[in-house]
Amino acid sequence: MICTSCGNPIPTGGATCASCGDAAANPPLPTLRCAVLGSFGLVLLGGIFVALGISSKTHIGTRVPGCISNLREIRFYCDTYRSRFHSDAPTLRALYESGVITDPQSLVCPVKGLSATQVPGIPWESFAAEVGYEFRPPPKDRKDSVNPDYVIAWDRTPHRLGFRCVLFYAGRVEQLDDSAFQAALKTVP
Repeated sequence: MICTSCGNPIPTGGATCASCGDAAANPPLPTLRCAVLGSFGLVLLGGIFVALGISSKTHIGTRVPGCISNLREIRFYCDTYRSRFHSDAPTLRALYESGVITDPQSLVCPVKGLSATQVPGIPWESFAAEVGYEFRPPPKDRKDSVNPDYVIAWDRTPHRLGFRCVLFYAGRVEQLDDSAFQAALKTVP
């Protein structure tokens, strides 16, 4: 600091000028105050990082209903395909190429992200790598009814929170962790 009265330097930590005795314009903060402010800054910074972490999980959480909606639409598309063609769709590709599914974004899990190139009517090959769901139709040799707990579609990869959205033949969608998902896949049609 420099004395505002005489212009002489004031030693670090000094409250008055050694030459003229005037008080320093900005006396240094006491050591305890610096420690408190420094700690507060670290806590504030830590809080920001925690909020960002929670925000990213919340962001994923806001897209899960879209994933569930897509799977429910797949169930509807399966019924539409069956009524048009009098058989079960063998693949998601068949649902799309038959014209039953017209919007490719219905086949992309919103939790994984959407591509701007996915517009209705584009060829399957243009977005096949981004399809976020696996599909298995009911077995061809089934009788009149299928077990409502038979899994027909699910997220290709688990969401970052460690679960998959899973579509059952009955039309319900559940969020399952990996062990529950593996058990559900073993359900007999």
